[in-house]
Amino acid sequence: MLAVCLLTFIAMSIAAVPATTPTTTPQPPNGIPKCAIYECPVYTTLEEIGSDMWKRRIEQSAWVHKVAPTCDRTEAIGLVVGDLDAYLEDNNINESTPIILEVAENIPGPNSSCTGQSGSFPCCDQIYELFRFIPEASEETAPIPSQDSGILLMHTYAFEIYGITFLGPNHNEEEQYEKLRKYLDEQGILYYGSYYDVAVYDKPTDPQPHRNEVMITFI
Repeated sequence: MLAVCLLTFIAMSIAAVPATTPTTTPQPPNGIPKCAIYECPVYTTLEEIGSDMWKRRIEQSAWVHKVAPTCDRTEAIGLVVGDLDAYLEDNNINESTPIILEVAENIPGPNSSCTGQSGSFPCCDQIYELFRFIPEASEETAPIPSQDSGILLMHTYAFEIYGITFLGPNHNEEEQYEKLRKYLDEQGILYYGSYYDVAVYDKPTDPQPHRNEVMITFI
């Protein structure tokens, strides 16, 4: 009789315990850890190519950007990042990621720094321009920067890019750029070959490995 009572008690105790649903760890947007901390542009992955390349659509967004008045890449980043960060801070715009560095050939022409018409930029083989994403909440209210700041505000429609992800120092970017170009050439995909973009998600003080992406806009 005692054994029957014990079995009945155990059965009732088990029935009283609510069933638990296994929990899953939320994944960061687009699998990019920093996008779970800071707001990123809205990405739509259109195609995964191998383990590191992809085709992506960047949805409509707003950016501030500025051309660096120097031929030195490291100096360019140091000169411009502070100006873009100050614009965000002065206008109470939340910090975002990534910082995008555009590396473009300095092609002689009416708007080239080699003509001397601008009066402020040296004649370089490459032009460096930095972009900061404006979070969606501030997209419509972000003020136009002052003309003397050299900063421009840009609103873009959705556009598509090919890219390659790599972990580690940024100096690997040229190798990754050539790898991505080779793939596009082999596939017969037309793209703008006079510039490419490097998306940097981590601050220099963050522990390695840092996530970086090289991106090419196709025609």
